[in-house]
Amino acid sequence: MIELSKFCAGDIDIRTYLHKPFTFDGSHYVFASDGCIAIRVHKADGYIGDVIPAHNMKPVASGDIFTMGNDSFHQPITVAAPARDADCDCSWHGADECPDCEGNGEFEHGNHDYVCMECNGTGKVGMCTKCGGTRKYFGYVDINGARFNGLYIALIAELPYATLSVNVADGKPSLFSFDGGVGAVMPVRVR
Repeated sequence: MIELSKFCAGDIDIRTYLHKPFTFDGSHYVFASDGCIAIRVHKADGYIGDVIPAHNMKPVASGDIFTMGNDSFHQPITVAAPARDADCDCSWHGADECPDCEGNGEFEHGNHDYVCMECNGTGKVGMCTKCGGTRKYFGYVDINGARFNGLYIALIAELPYATLSVNVADGKPSLFSFDGGVGAVMPVRVR
């Protein structure tokens, strides 16, 4: 069975409905997503997920992101795991200094010290854009003219018999399939 939580958003992400696998009323599928990658598997295969309102994830609920609606896709290729560049230096807690406590993790009010609730006392907020909070930094991977976060390509490569169809339309998700489901992954904007 595939570990769906690897595709979910981290606890720091404010979209709490993405912290765990989810489903919709009447759906035959369970989904996992962090907003940049999404995966869909059949409930019949034993997967379970929290029921959330479909309006939170319209493209996922409708299934639109999992279909190839045009000819802008390359032929599917087998996905190989990228080499890991280095351990990320984000300390798992986030990428940016917390604006509420100015990076201290706590603040004073009156005669009392308080732990900052915005960053949970870490002094950092936001998900690290290099490693997604995993501390494993894979850099970027260029495939058929599109650039991807190497972490997502590594996750896809772990899936059984995974293939990726790269969408060459700028800013559109590329699709992947594997034994047991399908998914979509967003490219990285190249500046």
